[in-house]
Amino acid sequence: MDLAGNVGWSDDAIVYHDNISPVLGNTSVFVTYNSAKINWSVSEIANNSVNYTHSGNNNSFLTYGNLNAFAEVNLTSLGANTLYFYYVSSCDKFNQCSNSSLLNFTTTFAPSSPSSSGGGGSSNDDSEDDTDFICYEEWICGPWSSCVDGEETKKCFDGNNCGTDDDKPEMSRECELVLEENDDGDTSDDVNVLGNETQENGLGGVTGAFLGINSFTWFGIIGLFLIIIILLIWLYISKRKIKVELD
Repeated sequence: MDLAGNVGWSDDAIVYHDNISPVLGNTSVFVTYNSAKINWSVSEIANNSVNYTHSGNNNSFLTYGNLNAFAEVNLTSLGANTLYFYYVSSCDKFNQCSNSSLLNFTTTFAPSSPSSSGGGGSSNDDSEDDTDFICYEEWICGPWSSCVDGEETKKCFDGNNCGTDDDKPEMSRECELVLEENDDGDTSDDVNVLGNETQENGLGGVTGAFLGINSFTWFGIIGLFLIIIILLIWLYISKRKIKVELD
């Protein structure tokens, strides 16, 4: 509003205040004898960088990577067979930064020089790349499945997709299927891994044994009891008849 009382309005504007620093994911390193490629995931688009130095050197070096939610930084002109220490850093557009813990990697040995052949002074020029990448497995697994045919399984995959299974976790194990009887007489499946013990109450075990007698067994017991009663009555009548005849 000016001194004359005229009022002007601007277009709508959105003000965004971000006070959350980027969240860093797992870091993977691929090394050669003179370079290293460092990758890590970020929770938002950020300016990514790597601070590094090698053992025995107090100087540190800063290398910037891409402005992205998946960071990739390439370190070059490294020494062969050398231990390097580093940490990664990601800063969002509000200059809120997150740093990883101190990590390390070792470059590989330098490739041997190509051998020269005699006679014409010509040399064998090997143009193939002798880079040697190191991939660290990171296995991620889901929950165990139900017990089927005495076995339960789970699915796992290597988050870094190294193509090796040196650190691959166990993906199957033995189990046993236990049937439990509820109050209505129905049975339900209960899965127990082998090695777990099932505890039973002593009174419950006796009651179960008593109720476990089938109907044919009950008919046999009742029939035997009736036969014994009939024999006792016959013996009693026979004795009375003999006594009457004697009198």
